[in-house]
Amino acid sequence: MSDSLTLPRRGHAVRERADLSQTVDYLHFRSALDDLVSGVRSDPDSPASLEAVHVRLAAIVNSRGRLANAMDVAKHACNVVARDGDATRLIDLLEASRLRRVWFRKLGCRGFSFALVRRAAVRGRFNEHVTLRAALTTSTDLYYPPRIREALRGFRPLSDHSPGAICWVLGRADDISGERCWVLLNLQSDVTSSGPSCLRDHFRGWRRVLIAALASAAHSEGVRLLAIPAAASVARASIVPAGHLVPARWLALYDRTASEFGMTAHHHHEGLDIETVWYRAPALCHEFFVGETEKLAMPLAKRFDLVG
Repeated sequence: MSDSLTLPRRGHAVRERADLSQTVDYLHFRSALDDLVSGVRSDPDSPASLEAVHVRLAAIVNSRGRLANAMDVAKHACNVVARDGDATRLIDLLEASRLRRVWFRKLGCRGFSFALVRRAAVRGRFNEHVTLRAALTTSTDLYYPPRIREALRGFRPLSDHSPGAICWVLGRADDISGERCWVLLNLQSDVTSSGPSCLRDHFRGWRRVLIAALASAAHSEGVRLLAIPAAASVARASIVPAGHLVPARWLALYDRTASEFGMTAHHHHEGLDIETVWYRAPALCHEFFVGETEKLAMPLAKRFDLVG
């Protein structure tokens, strides 16, 4: 892969230790994806080389800027094809991204490339019941537009809880109503909390992408339910003084996320300890939002074999 596509070393560290469950290589940069598909389909028997793609694109794209954008994506796509040694895979790679674009739009976001790390390294000492530590990460093998690549190289978060992560989650495995369930306790994004505006904009919608990716992983592992505590319960379990309003950010992270996915309210009679930090007292939560992983999961999970 060329130097222009290299991400920061923090991405390499994640790759080397990660337990990768899912990878989405989203080849999206303005109109580049559609231009590339049109160019490749204009001469399907032409070799899947960067030079051949440039010839086809130059014949149909009049704008110099659009041509440059398409060639940036083409460089990455041709590298993937060359690495795999399958020239016929180029159009499959592009069509997979067009399908993912439909899915991202259904989630209400632009979309981005990511690797779901099922067992991510999250810094801190946590309670024994915190058995789920997952993250969406960047990777050197995935495509990002030039400005995003440059921003990722220089980005140093104020609080780097999970190196290389776009966002991360802590949770626990339990049973709710007799069904296996992953209970998500803490969702955060260091990139969108302290990163430059271009990164915040590029990774906008990370909550919805994270939930859908986790639901897909959970469903593949035979876990039927995904649960999120109500924001008010999280506030009661935290340092928010009694009688104070629940922070708007927490309402977005918990209640709004549940609403966006159509998750239903559930009362847990015994209560579950949602405290993640080891030195704090247990914090029982009775109010959750629950959804079925099959309904929340990525609809394109079966096509992940197309993306490297």
